[in-house]
Amino acid sequence: MTNFAYQLNNIKLTYGQEFVLNIPNLNIEQGTILGVTGSNGSGKTTLLKILGFLLIPQHGNIKYFNQISDHKNLQKLRNKVTMLFQDTLLLKRTVYENIIYGLKIRKCAKILEQVNNVLNTVGLNYYNFIYRKYYQLSNGEAKRVALASRIILQPKILLLDEPFSNVDKISRQLIIQALQKMLTEKQMTIIISSHDTINLDRITKKIIELKDGQLLEN
Repeated sequence: MTNFAYQLNNIKLTYGQEFVLNIPNLNIEQGTILGVTGSNGSGKTTLLKILGFLLIPQHGNIKYFNQISDHKNLQKLRNKVTMLFQDTLLLKRTVYENIIYGLKIRKCAKILEQVNNVLNTVGLNYYNFIYRKYYQLSNGEAKRVALASRIILQPKILLLDEPFSNVDKISRQLIIQALQKMLTEKQMTIIISSHDTINLDRITKKIIELKDGQLLEN
């Protein structure tokens, strides 16, 4: 029996008379990596926002681990999903302060140990990077710090918008390795929106394509 993280049925999101997203049916398995591709404006980021419960479609329903989402449980569901946007900016602080920000809000224990582990996961040496300022990082390093700040929260669902863009080849490889580790060790469900189909093919079990808000391949 297949266990699904998400089950989308007859999802329609419109602005005025124009369809922004129209997905008759989409099931996303638990503990897998799904790729979402398509040109600019195809609806990739919109789909991620719907999966993160940041946008509410006018029609259809979404099941999250067999629980139907509605206005009563939206905030609870949002807290179970972590999203990294393409243009996410780091706090104007150190690497350490960026990574622990979410942990402090949740009042987690053993923070130093968790930070050390997560930096290793994204290929950054704890002692070399922990007190480095945000402006001392390359694009690839900054992207990996941002990713570390998300995966340290150990969400059931991780949504990533263009994680391979504007980073060097080494950082892309380290990001892929980090996500594979989260899949294997944490059974995390990861959904990646990207133009980079080469790297999507390397990491995903399945890729869907959007065009003008329509699902082309499922």
